[in-house]
Amino acid sequence: MPEAPDRQPRRPPPAWLPWLGPPLAGVAAGLAGRYLLGGGFWPSLIAALVIGFTPIIVYRLWKRAHHR
Repeated sequence: MPEAPDRQPRRPPPAWLPWLGPPLAGVAAGLAGRYLLGGGFWPSLIAALVIGFTPIIVYRLWKRAHHR
């Protein structure tokens, strides 16, 4: 039986990934306020927070997986 090849080293996360949060938050708030949720303040804020923090959370999880 052939041996399994060695695992490739994981790529580190790109350093610019967390910086996508603020622009994406602005875009999400604008789109949510205009098209999706009827233009209210709270739905726009919630959409901005969720979408804005997503790249930061993904970066941290990717970095944690890379260092294991």
